[in-house]
Amino acid sequence: MPYNLHLAMRMNLRQRRQRIRGGAIVEASGAVALLVPLFMILLLSIAEISQYFVLKQQIAYVARQAAQELAYGYGVMGYTSMNSAGMSSGVANTRDSNYLNIINNIAVPGVINESSNPQFKASFYIPNSPSMSQSYVQVTVSYKSGPNLPSFPWNPLNSTFASFSMVGLTVGSACSWPIPHN
Repeated sequence: MPYNLHLAMRMNLRQRRQRIRGGAIVEASGAVALLVPLFMILLLSIAEISQYFVLKQQIAYVARQAAQELAYGYGVMGYTSMNSAGMSSGVANTRDSNYLNIINNIAVPGVINESSNPQFKASFYIPNSPSMSQSYVQVTVSYKSGPNLPSFPWNPLNSTFASFSMVGLTVGSACSWPIPHN
């Protein structure tokens, strides 16, 4: 084989290898360009779902705390005026000063503000028949965005593309606590 032909074939082989490598780089960069936005959407979705569960756990804590304190106030402290039905089953008297004092002192920064009475619903269940053996308080807490509270769902980019629109979503929790008697 003449030297020039052999050299030409080697250069041709070298150029083909470089073209193949260049094609692989273009394909890889195209795949990355398609996968990065999907990966980012997945990460933002995971962050949003995680925020929901953290919020749900904090509201469950607030519901337990409110139920325990209302039960203690009704049973041990004798604040029967908190119950609109007095000594029978009934809903909480939201205008009672003892009830408001207990509820207004419950605050979790970023979830429940002080003096956020509308987020709470309480009911007293007092046994007035043989079927009920234990009196208890049930408290339901619902999360509502408001002053100094983050909005939920979270929109990290303040855009319409990445917003998670769950209009009407209410995050809530309920807890029942037995009323102690002294």
